[in-house]
Amino acid sequence: MYICNNFKLYELVDPITYSMYGDRAWEFFTPEILMSIDGVREFTELPVRINNWFWGGRLQWRGARTKICKEGARKSEHRLIYYNNYPPHLCNAIDFDVKGMSAESVRGIILGYKDHELFQHINRMEKDTNWVHIDCKPVEERIKVFVP
Repeated sequence: MYICNNFKLYELVDPITYSMYGDRAWEFFTPEILMSIDGVREFTELPVRINNWFWGGRLQWRGARTKICKEGARKSEHRLIYYNNYPPHLCNAIDFDVKGMSAESVRGIILGYKDHELFQHINRMEKDTNWVHIDCKPVEERIKVFVP
């Protein structure tokens, strides 16, 4: 199990998941996506915002999305698919912003340095959004940029 060096769990899950599972919720993420978001933070050396509900903000679904979440696609890489109340499909995507950078600039950095070890697991990014979406879904060509 991988635990992020640069993020607290409440930045990655919604408040209900955080209160129900606590530190066990690290298990709801693929190691690759956690390493990737740590990599973005380490490479840019700038603050990265995922969820901000813990500080009174409105963002709570930019990491793992549970069955109560109405945002995004049904088969999104964010989705936790449950079996016996435990997710066998792990969250494999994160949406985020980097302080002081446009989403397009961040995507450009990731594409420009896609072979850097900090970005080695990022396989896909959404384009034409004002936030950055990364995921580690296997694809033939790294890094695939797609329209949401």
